[in-house]
Amino acid sequence: DASTDFDIKVNAVSVGTITFASGVTTATFVTAAAGLSLVVGDRIEIHSPADINVIADVSIMLSGTR
Repeated sequence: DASTDFDIKVNAVSVGTITFASGVTTATFVTAAAGLSLVVGDRIEIHSPADINVIADVSIMLSGTR
């Protein structure tokens, strides 16, 4: 079975993915670097896959520390 990947971009640059394996309700979050640092004004975007019909009722919450 296939997984569903969401691309995470910061300021239009891909920095990681959120992956839902088939039949699993908890995603895996992977960033390109060991840690992801943001500054005031950064724009975070989550892009869905082209074929979004393979997944339903998705909720994604991002949390961080200052």
